[in-house]
Amino acid sequence: MLMRAFETDVLNFEGRFYSYKDYVVQAKPVQRPHPPIWYGAPNADAIAWAAPRGINVVSLGPGARARAISDRYREEWKKLGRVAAALPGIGITRHIVVAETDDAARAIANAAYPRWRDAIDFLWRRANTEFVLKDIYPGDFAALERIGHGVAGSPATVGDYLTACSAETGVNTVLCQMVFGDMRFEDAARSIETIWSRNHPRLRLNAWLRIWIGPAGGVTTLAVRDFQS
Repeated sequence: MLMRAFETDVLNFEGRFYSYKDYVVQAKPVQRPHPPIWYGAPNADAIAWAAPRGINVVSLGPGARARAISDRYREEWKKLGRVAAALPGIGITRHIVVAETDDAARAIANAAYPRWRDAIDFLWRRANTEFVLKDIYPGDFAALERIGHGVAGSPATVGDYLTACSAETGVNTVLCQMVFGDMRFEDAARSIETIWSRNHPRLRLNAWLRIWIGPAGGVTTLAVRDFQS
């Protein structure tokens, strides 16, 4: 339905859950025919739908699940007879904080993360039910680092982490959540500027980078794509 709306001035759609007749589409995306589409893949079976459509996919959480998704995407892509160079984004999300030293970066992350974590599980607490992402996003940043779902460190530490993440998961894109909780603007800007610098001698990344900023600047995600150590 959305894809049709991107490409037409008047939408007519009859579906199982939604129906539109003679709906005038006034708002159109600047990027034509539409912006890049990212699909949250819950497991490798979801790739059977995404690959034929050339849709970018992203997962969060365990590296093993991301590996299964990335392997399946490449397998389906090859079956479709498409070239590897045209492979869409296969991503994973990770919390990333960069500072001059490991201790400085961890101080920033440890201070900012609790408020973000408190906000993300608010609706579950309100409903007095268990937070479904508690194993992916534990209660403090140190625990998040221990399970490999984020890193706070110097450019060298973060560069090593991203290289290892690629090797473990097989993804070609890491969507880095770099502004979260009550992180200070100065700390966030310095972190983003450091990882954005492709030639930083201690980051050791040869990367293609993009930044997405969410509604009202509330979430900043930087995507590191096709990186090499």
